[in-house]
Amino acid sequence: MTTHTAFIGAGNIARCIITGVVAGGFDEERIVIAERDAARLKSIRAEYPGLQAAASNSAAASRCPVVVLCVKPGDIQSVCAEIAPAIGEQSVLVSVAAGVPVACLSAWTRGCRQVVRCMPNTPIAAGRGVVAMYADAGVSSGNRKRAQELFAPAAMTVWLDEESLINSATAL
Repeated sequence: MTTHTAFIGAGNIARCIITGVVAGGFDEERIVIAERDAARLKSIRAEYPGLQAAASNSAAASRCPVVVLCVKPGDIQSVCAEIAPAIGEQSVLVSVAAGVPVACLSAWTRGCRQVVRCMPNTPIAAGRGVVAMYADAGVSSGNRKRAQELFAPAAMTVWLDEESLINSATAL
């Protein structure tokens, strides 16, 4: 993965993903992080001093062609509304929010069509994860590749043909 990637949220799953991809060779200086909890942001930046901090979610989204939503499902609608104007036309939005369908993410971001829904597991931090991935037919092959490359250093990725299978894949 050679492009800049924004992480909106720096909680447990974001930390697992970042740990895995940095261990796999991804340059931490290409990661932009937006986190409203100052202590959490300070903690992850202490561990990865090369991470770039963004002043806001929309500032992070506007700087990167790959935007990873790592916020709680209860916060995702407001975060999507906040970043919607900042998402580039060619950007891909990668969501790890459990239970939030692609249709909702697209609607909440004012029609973003480049949305990939993923469900990584925590072994991604040790480079042994598995990530179930789903994208509508409208997602470009380039953006599918970008989303897959995000997880490649730390996980095996599995593309699903139906979004409804993501819950089953997560259970496995």
